[in-house]
Amino acid sequence: MEMKYFTKILVLLAVFCGAVWFFTDHMSVESYSVQKAVDAGESTFPTVSMLLENQKEVNILYGYSGTINVNNFRDTVMALDTTDTISLLIREKKTVVKKVSYEVIDVSTGEVLCTNSISALESNKEGKIAKLKITGDLEAGKEYSLKVTLVTDASKKIHYFSRIKPIDTPYLTEKLSFIEEFHQATFDKEKFPSYKSYLELDATKAGKSLLDVNLHSSVEKITWGTMKPKMVSEVVPTIKEINADTISVQLKYLVKGTIEKPESEIVDITDPNEKILEPETMYVVTEFYRVRYTAARVYLLKWNRSMEALYDFTSFDPKAAVETGKNYINLGLIKEKETQAVSTDDNTKLAFVDHGTLWYYDLTENKIVSVLTYQDQIDRYYTSAYDSYNIKILDMNNSGDINFIVYGYVSEGDYEGKVGMILYQYLAEQDRIEEQMFIPIERPYGVIESEMDGLYYLSEQKVFYFSMNNSLYSYNINTRKLSVISNDVTTSSLVLSTKGHFVAWQDKSNTRKNQGLTILDLETEQNYRITSEGDTNVSLLAMTDMYVIYGYVKKSNIGTTEEGATVYPMSEIYIVDSRGNLLKNYKPNKGFVTSVKVSDTSIDLTLMKKAGDNTYKEAGKDYIVNKVTEQKNVVAVKSVQVATGYKEMRILLPTNFSSLLLSEKQSKEEELLRLDLTPKVVKAKGTMITHDTTVQVQTSNSSEVRYYAYASGMLQNVYKKAADAIRYADDNMGVVVDSNNHIIWERGETETSAELAGITGVGVSSNVTSKAACVSMMLKYNHIGVSAEELSEQNGSAYDLLRDHLGYLPVNLTGSKLSQVLYYVSHKKPVLAMKNKEEAVLITAYTESSVTYYDPSARKSVTKRMKEAESLFESAGNTFISYAK
Repeated sequence: MEMKYFTKILVLLAVFCGAVWFFTDHMSVESYSVQKAVDAGESTFPTVSMLLENQKEVNILYGYSGTINVNNFRDTVMALDTTDTISLLIREKKTVVKKVSYEVIDVSTGEVLCTNSISALESNKEGKIAKLKITGDLEAGKEYSLKVTLVTDASKKIHYFSRIKPIDTPYLTEKLSFIEEFHQATFDKEKFPSYKSYLELDATKAGKSLLDVNLHSSVEKITWGTMKPKMVSEVVPTIKEINADTISVQLKYLVKGTIEKPESEIVDITDPNEKILEPETMYVVTEFYRVRYTAARVYLLKWNRSMEALYDFTSFDPKAAVETGKNYINLGLIKEKETQAVSTDDNTKLAFVDHGTLWYYDLTENKIVSVLTYQDQIDRYYTSAYDSYNIKILDMNNSGDINFIVYGYVSEGDYEGKVGMILYQYLAEQDRIEEQMFIPIERPYGVIESEMDGLYYLSEQKVFYFSMNNSLYSYNINTRKLSVISNDVTTSSLVLSTKGHFVAWQDKSNTRKNQGLTILDLETEQNYRITSEGDTNVSLLAMTDMYVIYGYVKKSNIGTTEEGATVYPMSEIYIVDSRGNLLKNYKPNKGFVTSVKVSDTSIDLTLMKKAGDNTYKEAGKDYIVNKVTEQKNVVAVKSVQVATGYKEMRILLPTNFSSLLLSEKQSKEEELLRLDLTPKVVKAKGTMITHDTTVQVQTSNSSEVRYYAYASGMLQNVYKKAADAIRYADDNMGVVVDSNNHIIWERGETETSAELAGITGVGVSSNVTSKAACVSMMLKYNHIGVSAEELSEQNGSAYDLLRDHLGYLPVNLTGSKLSQVLYYVSHKKPVLAMKNKEEAVLITAYTESSVTYYDPSARKSVTKRMKEAESLFESAGNTFISYAK
């Protein structure tokens, strides 16, 4: 009997020990396994490119697995000729594609105009071929969205996006052949002189170095000087814009080469006669072409080439830095770039971001860590979306742990093919990164990048504060709770202290409607309120680590500049600490304060005074002395001019760099030569997370329209006013698109003359205003029957009347030149213009020398010489309104 119980006890002990072993090995209190650190992986999604009739590739497309708005993509466009067929080359990688489906979507309405699928795919040595037959009644010259979906053998769906534009004879092969030949000729000094006739040599407009070359540059610089570059990656053209006669194309590739700096301009060397050669370096090169093709000849309207050094921290030689006393990490020659760097308080550890890689350097351990990158291998430049993501460092503690975010397109790992923002923590002692949260975003990287100047802060209590979609959020990582702090916040109405301890924001992003602002301590979560009452609004102006600056605005004083910009004049401003305690107030002797700018040494004030009823003009500047804080010996980023047109980006190391690196080693000169100071280089591992870190953030339903200015094939700036975006695009041969994906304006696409047919004049009467008459004519032109009498009774602005009745989005073009707004008439849209403060007219036609408009007050059409019309409309403030569809 005793033996029986003894046996049972042994069995129970064995089961217990086995259970302890199992749960210890397979479970973790924190819901992830810290024992398992894994590589992020590699890109597995196929790439899709478009094939010309000569089988040459253009437009590499990358796969998306998450939800994303097809209309947001402007990276590529393809002409649809009379064959109505687009051929795709699919490079499968490790994924087997079984089926291709596709849709053509009307950008303005979201309507699916064509849908089809292909199961029988052709094959060649490069991959599989899919030929898309586009059906449906597509309007010539209008852009449509193309969505292609690959279905894999595992039934996974991967989506690809582009634009298509029906053009009967796009002359694609001819245009691209010229671009390819010009590109190749730049690498051949003997061949290139035959292309000299396409140049516009002008030293005053030329780039100053090989880093920035254009049509005005010398033949020597265009042909790479003495560099002798070696091509490292394949060159596949990306078509950015296309019309019947013009095309805009970007080439992006890698070269390796050595740049020689001019002897007479060398800086930071002991011997001024020493000849300096940069070591052989990898460069990211971007070329942009804008070409017009005619039967007679090809015109090269714009060409530029820029390049930047692609730094590899693994090549850093600390021994050379110690020997020469040059305490910096040289990131190489750059044209223009912002680089983030942080360090610990004792300067023994530093981190910085360069070209999509987060680097970490522990000086005492002499260890370099590649914390995160999506581009480890050069041969992946072709197959991965190289520059469609970025990294922002939030903070670093004294142990070297780093909190950072990655935003944009994820090309590998668990989120491959998704667009979003990932919050990570790098744990320095364990050389691993740990995911904290993932926020899916339905917009492509270019748009996200333009919005990344808001709030991103992780408190010591593990609460992540961030602004997105015009809202301010907090997310508690421990409890996984998302909270909305404010839902009407824009980057212009939210200010973060320079070190991130406090944040302030207006209740309403529009100062005209705002009567309160909040100051929040992001560590203690305490907040302080500042409010206004009655006919007074409060405006948040600026913030530093120590104080907040704001002022009060009387509603009756709100006006505009003579150019039409809104002015919020303040007769007094207040400087308070984070708890609202008054530190200082300021009253101008004359006029009003309209804006402030804070620097290390002063608070600069812009002053304005009244120029008339509700209009203001500049009244000078003033300043308040700002306390200068002592600069610590910290790691910093500095661009150094080393020759005309050449800048080096440097990470400045602490002055005690040598002693930190050598530690207790002998540092005598004779002993230094014997030391091996080669850093240990490692790659951080990822933590295998076993719970879902996805946080869903509601998409913004803001009605505020933004205008995106594209030039040189890329999104350059985002504007609130259409006129500002058009001005930039006009100066840089670009295109403007609004946040609803309508093309607002495009350089070079205005015909030399145009006339709108079918517009019946409507005159002014006792119950019809000229504004209502013009809106009525615009509505009737679009087959919408709303009488001028009815519109007059509604007494709204022309913009509001069009928005309420037209069905298309009105575009306020106020501030644009007459030559710019004629783009709308050229594209069959009339333009309402003010000829003085009270009277509106409707522009309906123009030639190279004249403009015709219908004048409701005169009840007739009027034709004026172009210069005369320009002066007329300019005197009325260049006030124009049309619409996009």
